[in-house]
Amino acid sequence: MKFEFHAVDKKQKPVITEETGEYTAGHVNNFIDCVKSRKPANADVLIGHRSAQASHLGNIAYCRSGGSSSIRSGKRDPGESKFATAADCRIE
Repeated sequence: MKFEFHAVDKKQKPVITEETGEYTAGHVNNFIDCVKSRKPANADVLIGHRSAQASHLGNIAYCRSGGSSSIRSGKRDPGESKFATAADCRIE
């Protein structure tokens, strides 16, 4: 599997890495084992949520700073992990 990481600065070359192996099967097997045994999964749900949230907020910040698109100036409620209204995060 090939991964490309692109810097915000367009002058920098992308970093390309190649990985071998199957990554999905382990997650699927762990999920099925957890359903059967009712034990917690290897990957905590809240940690996954926060990791994805950090990426999404980074993309929003990039767009607001004049990146590939513009997003309205939204009021975000950090305690609720969401924007105040749906219109606050709409891409224009």
